[in-house]
Amino acid sequence: NIEVKIDIEDEGITILADKNQIQTVLINLIINAIQAIEPKGKGEIKIRAYKKSYYTAMIIEDTGIGIPKRLLSK
Repeated sequence: NIEVKIDIEDEGITILADKNQIQTVLINLIINAIQAIEPKGKGEIKIRAYKKSYYTAMIIEDTGIGIPKRLLSK
């Protein structure tokens, strides 16, 4: 029950990085997002990428349970 929304601008998106490393990072973030969503709940993962001045911004959000406050400072 996970809905995935993808919003990637078509113009001006450039990422200068190792393709395999970026792929590994994205896969890990998406796996983490899936694992954070309650198994019986309805979840959502949003993936966005857009050009911001001189760089490309990529945002991955989920409706998972999040990181407990006691672990945020680590």
